[in-house]
Amino acid sequence: MKLMDQRLWLLLLLVLIVLKPTVHAQAQNFSSFSFPTFTSTDKLLINRDAEYMRNSSSIWLNPIYNGSFSGLFYSCGELIYSESIQMRSNTSTTGGPPAVASFETSFTFSMTGNNSAGMAFMFAVENYTTGSAGASLCLLQKQQNGRATNHVFAVEFDTWQNPEFNDPSNNHVGVNVNNMNSTAVYNYCGNLNYCSYFDTDQDFTAWIEYDSTTQIVVVFMTNGSLIQNVTKPANPIIQASHIDLTNVFNDYMYVGFTGSGAMYPEIKRIKSWNFKTRSFGSVSIPVIQSNPKQDTSKTSWVGIIAGVVSAVCGLIIAILCIVYFMFRRRGKPRGGGDAEGALSMDQLLWPREFSFQELSIATNGFSEDCLLGEGGFGQVFKGTFKLRTSGYQSHVAVKRTKMKESSKPGTKEFLAELSVISQIRHRNLVRLYGWCQENKNLLLVFEYMPNRSLEKWLFHKQGKKLTWQQRQHIMTGVAAALGYLHEGWNQCILHRDIKAANVLLDEEFNPHVGDFGLARITDHSKMGRTTAVAGTFGYLAPETAQDGKATQKSDVYSFGILALEVASGRPVLRLDWLDENDDEEPVNLLECAWHAHERGELLKLVDPRLGSEFDAEEVNRMFQLGLLCCHPDPDARPVMRVVHQCMVDGEVDQLVASLPPFKPRVQYYVGAINDSRRNERHSLNSSHSSSTGVESLNSHDSSSGSTWRSSGSTKFLIP
Repeated sequence: MKLMDQRLWLLLLLVLIVLKPTVHAQAQNFSSFSFPTFTSTDKLLINRDAEYMRNSSSIWLNPIYNGSFSGLFYSCGELIYSESIQMRSNTSTTGGPPAVASFETSFTFSMTGNNSAGMAFMFAVENYTTGSAGASLCLLQKQQNGRATNHVFAVEFDTWQNPEFNDPSNNHVGVNVNNMNSTAVYNYCGNLNYCSYFDTDQDFTAWIEYDSTTQIVVVFMTNGSLIQNVTKPANPIIQASHIDLTNVFNDYMYVGFTGSGAMYPEIKRIKSWNFKTRSFGSVSIPVIQSNPKQDTSKTSWVGIIAGVVSAVCGLIIAILCIVYFMFRRRGKPRGGGDAEGALSMDQLLWPREFSFQELSIATNGFSEDCLLGEGGFGQVFKGTFKLRTSGYQSHVAVKRTKMKESSKPGTKEFLAELSVISQIRHRNLVRLYGWCQENKNLLLVFEYMPNRSLEKWLFHKQGKKLTWQQRQHIMTGVAAALGYLHEGWNQCILHRDIKAANVLLDEEFNPHVGDFGLARITDHSKMGRTTAVAGTFGYLAPETAQDGKATQKSDVYSFGILALEVASGRPVLRLDWLDENDDEEPVNLLECAWHAHERGELLKLVDPRLGSEFDAEEVNRMFQLGLLCCHPDPDARPVMRVVHQCMVDGEVDQLVASLPPFKPRVQYYVGAINDSRRNERHSLNSSHSSSTGVESLNSHDSSSGSTWRSSGSTKFLIP
């Protein structure tokens, strides 16, 4: 044992000896319990809109509620420990001031839904709550907000912004004492009022600790679960001082969780839970002597002296602990790739700034051995962060754009990607860990995807194949991501570059849409339109050439191309796989699919690597869905929210029922167009046509002087 450790233990032993005469007159009832998973409901009360899910060993709050704008069916769900817990000394028997118990709890939870209300960890006087659903999270009646008689202490995980309670955003954590106006709050939306952090079906773990001596509440949060031994972060997201719970707690309280169902469906899943009380506050209670003739003034002086000694010793301990901590931390580098105590990527709660040295160490100096790939705006490297003490390794992907002296290529795309992806969270979007802008380098740090991109699995014949079930799962996830980008946030996000190379796969082949370098944020009131045509040739919707604007339907078109590629296993613009006996030579995969659809032969295009291991009807529907999403008329394409819902519910056949038997013909004009030509630009003919239907992509309009300019793999229409 180190000399410093020995001194610390000796000091603690000395303090215990000094404090021995100061005792509490009443025996203190410390409590603890642990539910690593919920294998049964023993010692648990599951009230109202809550349910025990045996298959997942978890407790669900608000699984029944389906949402109602009328507000008549708002619901409360409760998970409460069945036994009351002593949280304050009994003042009627001690003869002195009450002492409040310190406590600590940790739990893993997830949320799925539409940012409806949220949940709270709380203490209650009874083994049930009587609060209002919705904004009050079932903790108290709205009209009683702020009253001392509420006896409520809670930490809320709120997913709805209530201006009357001064909520900073719709996704925040707050410490509440008899009040829905939080005493201390952590905002997950940054400078925004709206984001989606909790409702992503991801596991989060929270630690809440209260020290009754210092009257400090600290809240820690991280991604991951207790079942997987996730580590508590080094720094709390909330540290609230002067939280006096003496008059908030009764002698005995119940502890648990509430979940509120409000405007929209939202399910909260409690997966693990630990709780214990550690000690009671440092208020000294004089020892009650059995001798009635004992000098009471002497007894009082004993209590006062003991209290002073306790305070002095506590101060000494605090100072020495600070010195000890600084001694241990001295000489540690900032962040470094294998620095002691560095946080793993899973512990980051919000994007942070990395140093260039950190990322250089993590990528072995950006060596070729760590290179994962190159794109139009830079290189992507695999990075590894290590902890010397535990040997834990965390992998990341580092996207690097190096600046030149004379120009700044990629700067606009770098800033666009950073501004967009730093504000959004969804289980099917690549997660941003941080960024670096240093030494003429622009770097973004993402979660690492061990199975790389969908493009590698579809178009490279070597290696393992994707099963049909995996392909369906991937397309459903991409649809969910696009539905969220288009309608699930307070603003519409146009990705503008959906393609197989930008769909990344984790170790379980869950899809994650990435590369937001071309993405743009627009207001919903503007119908999700943006200028500056951009995208990848073959995936780009033809109508974007007519007015130089991209819309949500442009992303739907790209999704349709991706669906055709997933079903066929072939890229949109390769011609070497075409049938030599085909009467009419199609120009690309989309044309080939239209021809096959017209002849009722879509199954001839199925990826041969699937063999016979697929459902013919499901494959046929995937092709038809791709064609519907690529309909030449943008107004005939479905919205992504509907596409995703039909894929989840197995109702794609109903969606594609509107697909015409022959390819409609739509004519588009390229480049700048005057008002007279704009009136003629959209000519729809439902009759059969053997033309490409994308004249704007295959021709040059000499009258307007428009042409296509290439930059890497991306094409821009320059008027």
